[in-house]
Formats: sequence, structure tokens, C-alpha cells
Amino acid sequence: SQLTILGSFTVPFVIIGMVFCPVNDRHLVIWGTYEARLLVLNRAGDAISKAVELVMDLEPPHPLHATSTSTSGPNSGERLSSGGASTHLNNEATLGDEYLLKCEFVPRSETLVCVVCGTFLKVFDVTKATPVAASAAKGEWTTRSTTCFTLAYEDVLIRGAVLMDEGEGDHVLNTSCPSSSTTATSTTRVNPEYSIKLILLLDSGRLYMAELLINSVGTLEEQGESYIECGEGLAFPTAGI
Repeated sequence: SQLTILGSFTVPFVIIGMVFCPVNDRHLVIWGTYEARLLVLNRAGDAISKAVELVMDLEPPHPLHATSTSTSGPNSGERLSSGGASTHLNNEATLGDEYLLKCEFVPRSETLVCVVCGTFLKVFDVTKATPVAASAAKGEWTTRSTTCFTLAYEDVLIRGAVLMDEGEGDHVLNTSCPSSSTTATSTTRVNPEYSIKLILLLDSGRLYMAELLINSVGTLEEQGESYIECGEGLAFPTAGI
């Protein structure tokens, strides 16, 4: 059997991770070392109808950034070879602190995305995205975070993050992406607001916990920037990890 390619979409960075939304499988998030996009598939699932840039303002080291975005082979349109991707990942130790660790959809939501970096965690509400003027016809949008948790000290880094749904049942709360005739929209149900527990693992050996409150229509109120006091939280043994 052969793999049939139904369509393709070009992004301006090397993709190192991808996750589909458990609530709506037409929504997915892709990310590289410094950038991330939420993509919306069309109803046939063979093309991208909308791409939303999740703006993080990360500043990559220029020499390494040039390596990570280069292509292989004589033609610039070719995909990065597996060897190039391996080199890119093996250089993680030289990336510094400002690179993406993971992206994840907030539980029960198809439009709230959590992005984890070594020095911060940001939550994006895609319903607040705005079209890019020069590329509106191509379905390109952009949005900034509504909530940000930033480490108060530079000598401590985030090494992992978990989102835990503290509610009961598998209610679907939402919403839709920025309006479009091809954008998927889930059936909205009347549900009470609920909370998501955010747990961060710091390299200092502590677990920091915070709470995100999602309202009854599935959106997150803008909370601005909060600082993580690295001495707070639960001590976690790091020996042997």
C-alpha cells in the first residue's frame, strides 16, 4: 500500500511537535523550537482553512536559528532530512533557556492552548485572534496570550508541565475559532465554570501549582502576567531523574 498525500501546508519553521485537540480533531497545534501555530483543517480534512500564530516573542540565537530553519538537498523546497532534524534536536543543550518544551490544549476546550517554555508558560485564547492584514485571504491569523506565568528568577527553569481537569464529566465547553465559513464549531452546551490545575516541575526540585478558571462559555479571562516564586510549592526529589 502507498501513503496518499491529500494536501500540504508550508510553515516557516522546522516542526518538532504536534498535538490534535481531543475535543475537535479538526484543530491541531504544531510547534518548533521558537514558534507555534494552531491549524484548523477544512471539513474534508485535506487542507488548512485557518492558521493562527501563537505569538511568544522568543529570540533565537542567530547562528543556531539559521541552522534549524535551513533545508536539505539542492532544492530549497525539499523537506529537512532526518539527519538535519537529528542535528537540530541534538543542539538542544545550546539553545539557552528560550525554547519551547511543549504545547497542549486546555482540557475540554478546542480554542485554549497552553504553551510551555523554559522560563514561562502562556495560555492563548484563539477566539481573540485577529487576521494578518497582508495574508487575510490566505487564512492567516495571529494572537497573543491572555495569561502568562513567568519565573521570578533566572537561575531556575521549567522542565515539565501538566494540566489537570478538576471538574467531573466530559462536558464540551465551547466555542469556535475566529469566524470563517469553513471553521469547525462544536455544539455549545450550558455548563458551569470549571477550573484546571496547572502543575509545573522546576529544575530546583519543586512542583509549583496554580489554577485556571474557565467560564461557562469556555473562555479564559485575561489575567496578564503572574510571577512564579521558585521557593513556593511542593519539594520534589530530583535524585536519579
